[in-house]
Amino acid sequence: MNILVVCAAGMSSSALVAKMRNRIAERNLENMKVGSCASFELDTYAIQADVILLAPQLSFMEEKCRTFQPQVFVLEKEAYGLLDADSVIDMILSGEKKKTSEEITHKQHALMEFLQNLAGKVRTNPVISSITRGMTMVLPVTVCGALFSLVANLPVNGYTELIEKTGLKSLFTLGYDMTLGMISVYLICTISFSAARGRRGNTAGAVLSSLAGFFMFAVRSSDGVLDLSMMGPSGVFTAMIAAVSLSFLFLKLHALIPKNENIKGLPENVQASFLSLIPFLICASLSVVTVLLVRLCGFSSPAALIESTVQKVIAGFLGNSVSSYLGLNLVASILWFFGIHGGNVIGALTDPVYLSLSLENIRAFQAQQPPVNIINNGLSSAYYFGGIGSTLSLAVLCAFFAKSQKIRTVGRISLPMGIFFINEPLLFGLPIILNMQLLIPFIFIPFVSGALTLTLMKAGILPYTIGFPLPWTTPPIVTGFIQGGWRLALWQVILLVLQAGMWYPFFKAMDKEEEKSEKGDSL
Repeated sequence: MNILVVCAAGMSSSALVAKMRNRIAERNLENMKVGSCASFELDTYAIQADVILLAPQLSFMEEKCRTFQPQVFVLEKEAYGLLDADSVIDMILSGEKKKTSEEITHKQHALMEFLQNLAGKVRTNPVISSITRGMTMVLPVTVCGALFSLVANLPVNGYTELIEKTGLKSLFTLGYDMTLGMISVYLICTISFSAARGRRGNTAGAVLSSLAGFFMFAVRSSDGVLDLSMMGPSGVFTAMIAAVSLSFLFLKLHALIPKNENIKGLPENVQASFLSLIPFLICASLSVVTVLLVRLCGFSSPAALIESTVQKVIAGFLGNSVSSYLGLNLVASILWFFGIHGGNVIGALTDPVYLSLSLENIRAFQAQQPPVNIINNGLSSAYYFGGIGSTLSLAVLCAFFAKSQKIRTVGRISLPMGIFFINEPLLFGLPIILNMQLLIPFIFIPFVSGALTLTLMKAGILPYTIGFPLPWTTPPIVTGFIQGGWRLALWQVILLVLQAGMWYPFFKAMDKEEEKSEKGDSL
């Protein structure tokens, strides 16, 4: 029996899988094999699974999982939060989900169902899912480019002069130019690849059609030369639009062509290329027509049109608006409170914009200029600690100051993971999800922390974050030094203490109530 545990990023599920493997070995269940994956890897691994176990926050993916025809369970919240391997194994063996004592009102159930359906539509939309998966796949390129940029421009006295004299700076700059400096080309490949894989279509044809169209879109009418600036951050939106529109068009056309079992005289690999010829030709022809129409409208290229209209409008709404940034983060927290992965849902809409803004900041850093965009992918790491709800301080309180045995146990499980922004044990073990006692701090502590941070940045007391695409598990204080220097790192230390103070009265009330319940049960 092959068992697949799925969570958002494959991190918290890995912790549960490790415990399940130990218990499977101890219970001599030799027929059970268990592994984990991130939600965006589901298409790759689900076909091998006999049983799929979904993390509670991914319950909206249940219907999609059933299309692979395994047995599907949404894990019980407390079992997932406490990493209760035995409970999960027993559920698989019995084939039935354990009934819980959770008290959910009819209104709460109706609201959860509505939000889950909405989240499912957003996350499973083929366009959004292709962009999201493509951006995840390009992460190695962005991280390497950020490291090259950081090493080439460390703000240390004498360092810049030294690497310039030795010729190392030009090599580090080359590393940046060929990674982040070509980010739009990489995104074209990964997004169109994701679209083809999601539809089980011709991957090579989808990628080639998108690349050809993108290069056409970036040729300037004034001199007929490819605008190399569009290969980097400036062309991100053009890359996304070209990848989605042309790859989906190619896949649709390719699916309409009758697939004969054999074309006389042609090898199998040549047949595949021949069948891609007509869809590719149509995509290329439409790209040429698009270029012509855009030039007739007075723009030098489709890429220039997109940069001056679509990109500016979207970035203006999401990128320069503190209120929209805080509002969207508030929505993500509310979704999480109802057990839905708010980061995945909201991130599917905002990540492309924030990536573009981050790349502009990195480009400014590369030129030894201050960051230009206050909103970017690195901003949340300046004040979010421990995961959604900024729960690292709560994990410390639970681990070291709780009198309740349950809360202390959850805290000690959560604290090591919380340092690396994994807080499912707190979310589902305390629980925080649907716990009205913790609603206010869970939603408003990140909101207040974000508002304070942005206010200090606007006042010039704190620097803007650069927006380096660091792994999301990078611990606080480290992120502060990298994204903004010692002032931002110091602010993170202060904010951790402030957040502990904000969490404390709610933690104390919860701990007192749980301790009283435990004493009552022991009598």
